[in-house]
Amino acid sequence: MSDPLSFDDEARAGMLCHLVVGELVSMARTGNGLRTGHLVELAHIWMNANGARCDWQERVATARMAADLAPDVLAASSLTTEKMLVQLFTDGWRLDYRRPVVREIPDMCAARLRCSPERWRPSMLRSHEQSLPLNLPPLPQVAFKKAQSP
Repeated sequence: MSDPLSFDDEARAGMLCHLVVGELVSMARTGNGLRTGHLVELAHIWMNANGARCDWQERVATARMAADLAPDVLAASSLTTEKMLVQLFTDGWRLDYRRPVVREIPDMCAARLRCSPERWRPSMLRSHEQSLPLNLPPLPQVAFKKAQSP
């Protein structure tokens, strides 16, 4: 069981945002979303960098939500090339929150969490004796344009 103070709604939204951006980068580079193992690794990286703790069920639930949300973020933001995605970051590959599109991603993540809290809270899932699948569904195919070299 996780420490509720370590993985509250704000932390969940932060990790969701991190995972969604990872999905967007993967989709732009490969045409596919991240594999489950990469999502788990990306979640661990975020948790270690932010001092968060949560159990594996919370990580899987958040990763599943990221896989589901990434195509919606892509459609809303029109981030269709690697070149466009690079502009989301500043030095050290940190998100550049000065850019409006970057500020929209955490807003979309927080809104998704608010709209369906019972669906994504592992404690609620356990109480109903349901479990999340470990294999995430494939993402819909999205056409990306390759950035043209000058």
